[in-house]
Amino acid sequence: MNKQMPVRSMWSAILILLAAGRLAGAATYYVDGPGGDGLAEGGTDAGRGTIEAPWLTIKHGLEQLKPGDTLWIRGGTYPEPVLNTIPSGTPAARVTVANHENEVVTITPDPNVQVDYIMWFLGDKSYITVRGLVLDGAKKIRDEVLSIMLTRSGKRPHHLRLENLVIKNGRQRGVQFQGDHCELVNTTIHHNGRNKHDHGIAMSTACSNLVENCEIFKNAGCGMHVYSRTGSGIGNVFRGNYVHDNKETGILLATGAENAAYNNVIVDEKNAVGLQGERTQFNNNTVCGGSRALGVSATLNAEIKNNILIGSVRVESGKDAKAANVNLVLDNNLTRGDPLFVNREAADYHLTAGSPAVDAGVAVARVTVDKDGIARPQGAAPDIGAYEFKAAR
Repeated sequence: MNKQMPVRSMWSAILILLAAGRLAGAATYYVDGPGGDGLAEGGTDAGRGTIEAPWLTIKHGLEQLKPGDTLWIRGGTYPEPVLNTIPSGTPAARVTVANHENEVVTITPDPNVQVDYIMWFLGDKSYITVRGLVLDGAKKIRDEVLSIMLTRSGKRPHHLRLENLVIKNGRQRGVQFQGDHCELVNTTIHHNGRNKHDHGIAMSTACSNLVENCEIFKNAGCGMHVYSRTGSGIGNVFRGNYVHDNKETGILLATGAENAAYNNVIVDEKNAVGLQGERTQFNNNTVCGGSRALGVSATLNAEIKNNILIGSVRVESGKDAKAANVNLVLDNNLTRGDPLFVNREAADYHLTAGSPAVDAGVAVARVTVDKDGIARPQGAAPDIGAYEFKAAR
């Protein structure tokens, strides 16, 4: 007797075959501008988009992309900002735009055209990876270098992965961030802005995003400023970053809820860290503030543990009801004495064997490795600060 395949299994098999077919059809294309690292004279948009016959412009290359496709950009400088023109991918077939191998690709403003951004994502753009590009505002664009922006109707970009970028020389912010489930990884953000409102990253009304292993420095405002205009700004994670020498606060986690920062090194001549919001978590960071390491106000159920805090710590009390902290856990931080870094002057904040931070921490569920990816603990207990001391074997 013939046995029939269950309907659910049959449809699962069909969907797998269809997905495999889509991925098998994914294409790889190339762009080479004049003077790039490929053809000396550049490609042509009448070409096939192959490495032997590349297209000339990024714009033309983006117009050809479908889910699953990759556009490789050969080295050179391209005066053509990418303004909401990368098409969306799908969960199973992302669209990727990246530099070719290790070639330096710089995207700048067209000197003859006034634009607001160097790269812009608006609305429900999704499942896009951008990798290995230098986004240079050249102090000529009106707004931020990279804009991830929601629409008036509330549609917002999601599941973008932005990695190995350089974001610099914006007249205002480096990054305006209003997306959900996005990742900004291994990126350098520096020399953006003209006043204290121009931050390296300004994240507002954004949820479940990750900023990881970035270096953020010499911006006119804060290194990272997280806030919410509409009550969202929930569940964002900032880990393994080096934030230093910004004009205002290094990291300011303002309104929002369940935002977490851990394994960061934050160095600032003024105020290094400011914490607000609900259920904010700040764990295993190394903080060096010129005047203040940490300011805490208007928090609800915040947790601050295992941090090295060099500089003053200010916690608002009940004297100001609006700024008072409720159910604050401020515990097990190193606030006095020399942490015995390897070389603070050379910005090496690893611990030496005699440091009072070694084996002095307590377990924090989400912090299972340190900034270098070394498992915690290495000794009897986790270390305090961004780095776990690992004795030479």
